[in-house]
Formats: sequence, structure tokens, C-alpha cells
Amino acid sequence: DSHLTDRFVSRIVNLNLPFGSEDTLQNNPHYSVAKPTPEDYQRFQQVVAFQMSFVGSPMIWYGDEVGMWGASDPSDRQPMIWKSMEPYDDPQVRPNESLLTFYRRAIAMRRQLPPLQTGAYGELVASRRKDVFAFYRSLAGAHVYVVLNRSAAACKVKLKIFRTDAGHHLFNYLSRREFKLHVQRRSDLQGRPRLILRAGRRGILAHRVIQLELRPWQAVVLARRPTAQP
Repeated sequence: DSHLTDRFVSRIVNLNLPFGSEDTLQNNPHYSVAKPTPEDYQRFQQVVAFQMSFVGSPMIWYGDEVGMWGASDPSDRQPMIWKSMEPYDDPQVRPNESLLTFYRRAIAMRRQLPPLQTGAYGELVASRRKDVFAFYRSLAGAHVYVVLNRSAAACKVKLKIFRTDAGHHLFNYLSRREFKLHVQRRSDLQGRPRLILRAGRRGILAHRVIQLELRPWQAVVLARRPTAQP
């Protein structure tokens, strides 16, 4: 995001529409400057997770982290929303505390996982569904797996992980939940041991293939815990 476009979350509200300024909205009557809905902010969190885990340097324009919305000039240069300045004249205007917490968690995730900073990138075949996107980042033998459910429906996703991660704990850095990978005594039809991924109702890992259950618009970032926390 930057000062040259509409607000990031308003881009989600106005998918596939040219961004407009307050002065030119009459030329684009379909562009909405309304406050984003809770689902819009949920989708925005997925965008933030992608931004903090993909290749390149993230750019945060002030106010994105507290949910500011609007078209481009002059809306993209509005004064910052501060908690200490409440209440505002418009009762809809207030810092989005849950979004701010998510931003802090996603930034901490990027700082804690070196592969997300400078690691190699590769796509993962996670599903035949076009609304699922998965990739990994790798650096010095460490791997991070990122899975995005880009739909309004829950889904199950299978993807392969690196052999060196089998038998270890994987930690979801966005939900702060740990997944333990272990060999189950029961075998499959071919007589080979089956690896099980246990964390609530998250699913299984069999022959280095993880099966995950993702909520609508959910992002999952899985990795082993780093040996040293920066």
C-alpha cells in the first residue's frame, strides 16, 4: 500500500474496480467508500498473512494496521486514527483492535522465521480447487508452509511437506497452535506406517502429506519452532 492508491482494505471492498479519488468518484459510481464489513476485514487479514510471508519487502501505509478505509486522494492521507483520540465525530471511526493484534502477530512471525525474509520460494500443489493457494519458503534446511483458502466456504486441503519435517512439531504462527507429527501404530492397506497430524480437528499427515481443514478466508503458516527466538 502507499499514498498513491486507495486504502488497502477498500481495494477488497471494490474488487476489480479502478480506484478513484474523492474528486472523481462521480466518474466511478460503483466505487464504495463505505466502511468495510467484518468479512472484508477477515479477507484483509489473509492478505496481510500473504504479504508477510511472500517474497519481497512488506510495505505498510500508516493506518492499514488499524483498518482505515477510503478512496485515494485525499482519503489516503487522512489523519491517523489514534485510540487516545476517541471518540471521533463519526461513530464508525475507531481503531480495529483485532486487526492491529493480527498485524503484530504477522510481523512477529516474519521476524521469527528467517525463511520468510530471504528464503527460496516454491509453489505447492495443495488442491485442484482454484481458490486454494499454497507455497513454501526454505532457508538453510528450514521450511515454512503457507496455505490460503481464498473462498467463502470451508475446505480440506492436502499438501506434501519436506521429509525432514516428518516426526516433528509444526507450529501455526498465525493461530499460535502446535501440531505434533508422530507415527501411529495402525498401518494403512499397504502395511506402511501412517503419520498422524493431531491438533483438535485439524486432520492427518500420511506419507508426508498434510490434510488441513481451513475456515473461509483462512491463512495457515506452519513451521517448526526456531531454536532461538530473536
